[in-house]
Amino acid sequence: MSSEGEVEMPLAFIIASYFSEKPLPGSLAGKDGRIYIKDTFSKLLEDTAGYQRFEKDFIYYSAMSSAVTISFEKLVSKSSSKLAVLLKNKNNLQTHRDAEMERLRRERNILMTISELDYSVASSFIDAASQLREQAEKTRFEMDRIRLNILSNIAKDGAAYISEPDYVERERKYLRLTQEISRFSDEIKREPTKISIELLLPILQQMDKKLKNNFDGFVATSAAQLALSNVLENDYYIPEDNRNVCVHVSVKSAQGGAPIEGLEISAEEVQGLRVVEPGLSPELFRGGEEREIKLTIKPSSEQIADAAFTLQCIVRYRKRNGELVEIRRQALPVRIGSPKDFSLIPNPYREYAGGRSIDNPDMFIGRQELLSRIIDIVNADISGQCFVLYGQKRSGKTSVLKQLKKRLKSPLLAAEISVGALETTADDPGNNFFQLCLDRIQEAVEDTAGLINLSWWPQPADVQTRPLEAFRIAIKGLKKNLEDCGWRLPRIVLLIDEFTYLYEYIAEGVLPPTFMRQWKSLLQMELFNAVIVGQDSMPKFKQAYPNEFGVTFDERITYLSYNEAIRLAQDPILLNGQSRYRGRALDRLLQLTAGSPFYMQIFCDRLVRYMNQKQASFITEADIEMVNSILTAGTEALPIERFDPLITAAGESVAEASREKYLILLGCIAKNSDAITGARLTDLPEIEKREVMLRDMQERDVTVSDAEGRVKIRVELFQEWLNVHSDLMELEVRP
Repeated sequence: MSSEGEVEMPLAFIIASYFSEKPLPGSLAGKDGRIYIKDTFSKLLEDTAGYQRFEKDFIYYSAMSSAVTISFEKLVSKSSSKLAVLLKNKNNLQTHRDAEMERLRRERNILMTISELDYSVASSFIDAASQLREQAEKTRFEMDRIRLNILSNIAKDGAAYISEPDYVERERKYLRLTQEISRFSDEIKREPTKISIELLLPILQQMDKKLKNNFDGFVATSAAQLALSNVLENDYYIPEDNRNVCVHVSVKSAQGGAPIEGLEISAEEVQGLRVVEPGLSPELFRGGEEREIKLTIKPSSEQIADAAFTLQCIVRYRKRNGELVEIRRQALPVRIGSPKDFSLIPNPYREYAGGRSIDNPDMFIGRQELLSRIIDIVNADISGQCFVLYGQKRSGKTSVLKQLKKRLKSPLLAAEISVGALETTADDPGNNFFQLCLDRIQEAVEDTAGLINLSWWPQPADVQTRPLEAFRIAIKGLKKNLEDCGWRLPRIVLLIDEFTYLYEYIAEGVLPPTFMRQWKSLLQMELFNAVIVGQDSMPKFKQAYPNEFGVTFDERITYLSYNEAIRLAQDPILLNGQSRYRGRALDRLLQLTAGSPFYMQIFCDRLVRYMNQKQASFITEADIEMVNSILTAGTEALPIERFDPLITAAGESVAEASREKYLILLGCIAKNSDAITGARLTDLPEIEKREVMLRDMQERDVTVSDAEGRVKIRVELFQEWLNVHSDLMELEVRP
């Protein structure tokens, strides 16, 4: 644009682009149908916000064309605006134009340099992302700023793609990246700006070209490399009555190798050996994964008599492009044992698989540091201490209380109280709570302290009329009696289970909110120490009544640690002091149960019964998968009630959402997750309180999120159960 005439219409359209409201078609034209700068600029002057934006950017247009400068000198000659002042001072105007030209020169040089980077290495993408982000802060126009940031994010994703070792994840990132590059390129062509069409588009084209070359090379060099081993290589197999032997073969694919599908393990039928059923694993098998496959064979009589032979395996699979691959002569040594070598495996899990609290110290594994912390607090000389223990239903809280009571000895008198036993149908259930506490304390005295005369103990009528005073008299009198019996500085400890039921009772109107003031008064008497146990709704309970709870020692009980979970699975069923688990069996068990003591007891109970049924001494991953199948499908599948701890934190009166809504969300998470990755937020339904429920489930350790925000259910047994029973889920959640 070199002359005023050539500037007229383009400049009018540029001015109109600063209007706060987009002009209607034809609204810029005058009576003669032509568009004039003067008329358009007059309208802009009436739009304060739009004019301020234009005034800020004017120097760019002036630097690009001297004709623009001349046109505006005439338009604002009689004005006292900042723009008029700038145009009147020729030296100052030229200084600003020179600075703008220098900024444009630097911007062009930087972006041209970025377009010439070698995008076959992650460092180039990282450098580009950093420079583009810096340039976005310096560029003039908002559209260019947005696009520079988009391109910076694309470069960041490019670095993540180059650095990804897993084939499937790398392929997924490549496809997503190239789709984004294509979409962004189309957007630039559809709505071009000078920078984006001249400088950003070449960068995108260079990235796209290098990414394609890189991925093609990656595919060409990423062949699958499989290693086979006999899971029971150092142990033995016991043939079935029909002489069949199920050989457990571990298949490991090297890290970075291409994924395969339709994996089949068979064997050469030599020396009288027959293949009864080849081992099949149709699912996608990624590089870096290890999988156990069961191959059923019938050895010859001579091989069984020799108690050992070599299995010549045949491996077949399909590549991603559908090509069939066959590998022969993978030799695996196999040892054979006799049914008389098998002894029935004891099943200590059976007693606790229904959810009963654990009273057997040999089966109470872990939590030792937790018990020590609680004992230190309740054993303090100062009374009025309160330890709050909360967590998922069936997480072992009651078992902790039972073990705690066994360890609290004189001069501590511990009384177990369950709020679940509270009579809530009476006229004043609040007073019944005090009566329940006094009854359990009296029972503890009779069980622990022997023949103490409690004839003075408060009567029910006293508790109903003056509950706090009756409680105070009882505890003070009891301490005096214990001292008279030789107890030195006796202290009372209340172990109160299911304390969060009180929160539900208050929410449901069974108890008045003022009941919590009475609880506060109890603690402030400093007559006892307390350990109160509740479900995952405890933080909400405390948040609703912060003053009434006062100062407490809070701790959330969660899943067992890795080492504790291993001990619970191994130690109760050791064979000659050694673990029965082979290969990846133990890791798979922990993966399915997440170390939840409740689900570990359920799983291990069914596992022991299964192993005894098949008379197998050693547990393989295939056995774990078989029990997983039993518990999630078929006639012995777990009922949905067994998974209640993973659905809602407590009763619906205090839950974040209904049980049905949680099931909808959990079902979608399970459906869109696989063995490695979880569901993306875009895969989940936009239901009411979705974000609240997702946060709640993560805080309760029901789900876990990865760095990319994908959500996965921690107890995979539940995830697989949900996928098997998806039809039932639809019935459960149907309005």
